[in-house]
Amino acid sequence: MGTSATVNPADPSGDAPLTLAEPPPQTLGLRDAAGLWGDLGISLLLPVAAVFVVLPGRLVAAVPTLAVLLPGVVRRRREAGTA
Repeated sequence: MGTSATVNPADPSGDAPLTLAEPPPQTLGLRDAAGLWGDLGISLLLPVAAVFVVLPGRLVAAVPTLAVLLPGVVRRRREAGTA
């Protein structure tokens, strides 16, 4: 029941290596890592910000929250439009 596969280390397909002994085809760059952390930060920030916006009588907290969220939303929309 053994299967054999030939592995080409110069394969640019981006697939994960078959074993841990082989190096990965490429690593994340600084821009990729920053994008992933930024997406995680936004994903964690939005539910917390929504609590401050939705709670009645908390308009004081809503203004700074919107001031922080608005540039991020505009930037993401611009990036989505150019991709």
